[in-house]
Amino acid sequence: MAISAGQKIINSKGLSAFSARKVARDIGYTIGTLYNVFGSHENLILHINATTLDDMNALMVEQLSKQINGKSTIKKLASCYINFAEHNYNRWRALFNHSLPSNTSLPDWYEKKIKKLFSILEAPLLPLVNNNSKKAKQAAQTIWASIHGICELGLTDKLDIVGTTSIQTLTDSLIDNYIAGVSA
Repeated sequence: MAISAGQKIINSKGLSAFSARKVARDIGYTIGTLYNVFGSHENLILHINATTLDDMNALMVEQLSKQINGKSTIKKLASCYINFAEHNYNRWRALFNHSLPSNTSLPDWYEKKIKKLFSILEAPLLPLVNNNSKKAKQAAQTIWASIHGICELGLTDKLDIVGTTSIQTLTDSLIDNYIAGVSA
């Protein structure tokens, strides 16, 4: 209940409007009960963000065909990521706006969710980098970070800085050129 209530707050008003007190009020519990269950404000947000990662993962897996065929699969995954960000902007932003206190690491269970997302992109990259898993991992990280940057510029109406207005056009160009480079 708490995670669902937190998602609703973030989805409608963004992470800046989120508070454990609002979540507790919305579900009829005390804030102390929330902290007994989640341990901290940060851990509650991590659990909420984890559901966003799960939703993104499920959407990407659903969009994939059984056959992995390189560049077209990567483009399909990129479009899926862009669509998720466009339709779930506040939840997507919460993944990147929330910071843990310094000297605090992400919990293992959360890191596994992130790795699971990257592995979806690594699979179609493997044949393009001669089945070198290290290169596929680095390529997935590079492509994902680049698409994220394009999304961020596009969804904040700043793509005109680079001379275009289309997230998809830039993403397709990025993938075409990056794949040509790693496949050479």
